Amino acid sequence: MEWWVWLIVGVLFFAAMISAGWYGFSVWELKIELFMKNKEHKWYAKLKSKDAIKLDKIDDLNSDDQKMIILMVVGKKWHFKDEFLPLQLISTPNLKKELLHIKNGLNDNKKLLDYLQFTNQSIDDIKFYILEIIDNDQESNNHLHNWKKTTKITEKPFV
Repeated sequence: MEWWVWLIVGVLFFAAMISAGWYGFSVWELKIELFMKNKEHKWYAKLKSKDAIKLDKIDDLNSDDQKMIILMVVGKKWHFKDEFLPLQLISTPNLKKELLHIKNGLNDNKKLLDYLQFTNQSIDDIKFYILEIIDNDQESNNHLHNWKKTTKITEKPFV
């Protein structure tokens, strides 16, 4: 074969290798990006609907003093993917007292009642999830701030 045929074959081979490398790099870049995005939201993977505490189940709770961070959500068919609407993050030293306080003050919370009416839901659809139990020697404000960043709760309405 002539030298120019080998040159064309070489250039085409080189272009094919660059194209394949670029494709492989972009696939890996996308996989890494998706992994990092999923890693950010892995905290909720362990929470299921059976873990929810509803307001009508407050009497079943222990009245132990333990600092914790709880997440308040509303949703009849609540899923983290599409209907995830965190309303409030709460840091409390006593879960039962906090939930009783929230339950007793529900009728005064105009924003929440308006939201429930707007989304055709009721007070019975309010659920609470324990996100983290904090050791006594740890600062709960830092944990609350980290959970706000993780849940992006500041971007949600009716907070």
